[in-house]
Amino acid sequence: MWEHWRRRGAPDLGSGDDRWLRTPPEELARQFVTGSHAVLPLILEDLDALRDGPLVLAEGPQLFPGSSPPTSLRRGTACG
Repeated sequence: MWEHWRRRGAPDLGSGDDRWLRTPPEELARQFVTGSHAVLPLILEDLDALRDGPLVLAEGPQLFPGSSPPTSLRRGTACG
């Protein structure tokens, strides 16, 4: 996941205090959801590169149900 943050050019997250104690919970939630949607194409790209290998299970809090584009599932990519 952190590699995906770096690949998309995410800004420095600051200190733990800045990130977790000085940021309102609503803003943290918004940043998490926005960031999760932003890295989804990178996750799908990585899974697609593994298509010809053994079965891969991708899971984690950043993969929301229904966030994978339906066209990926129909095309038979790593998500389908």
